[in-house]
Amino acid sequence: MDDLRDLVGESRQKFVDWCAEHIPGYSGYKEKETRREADKLLRVYIADKIKSHRDKITVLKERLLSEKKLDELTSLEKISSMLELLEDKVRYATYGYKGFFDAVKVKEKDLDRIYEFDAKLLQYVLDLEDDIENLKSAFDINGEKFKDALNNLESELHNFGDEMEERKKLILEV
Repeated sequence: MDDLRDLVGESRQKFVDWCAEHIPGYSGYKEKETRREADKLLRVYIADKIKSHRDKITVLKERLLSEKKLDELTSLEKISSMLELLEDKVRYATYGYKGFFDAVKVKEKDLDRIYEFDAKLLQYVLDLEDDIENLKSAFDINGEKFKDALNNLESELHNFGDEMEERKKLILEV
């Protein structure tokens, strides 16, 4: 039998391969760990994108403040708060995964459903970029187009929040 200390010291991959070969169930565990890490990285990316959207809204708020357009400022503050809430929900969302020693195991199909939700969330956050660009463009045109763009963005943020709630329900049922 190989000395495990040598395996860990030489190469982490060699150790993982050894574990997969000798420990029953380890390869499935490792695959789930990889999925969990991928899920986390995707959600961190989505949360970071939401933060960048919020930063763009902050720039618009500063412009409104400098131009003394206080009515629109209140609406943008609401959008900013919604983005902050969504960022936190995404960043700190439950993984949807049970560890190796947990009594309840999450099945592969359930992990796939969670991943599909996260992919949908990614599409939402990418689409929000267009909505924010439309808002920025409408800012200089006229008040009515700006209000329409604000309403559209708010509606999309509500839809995004609804998707997060659906994800949460899915996590609770798996």
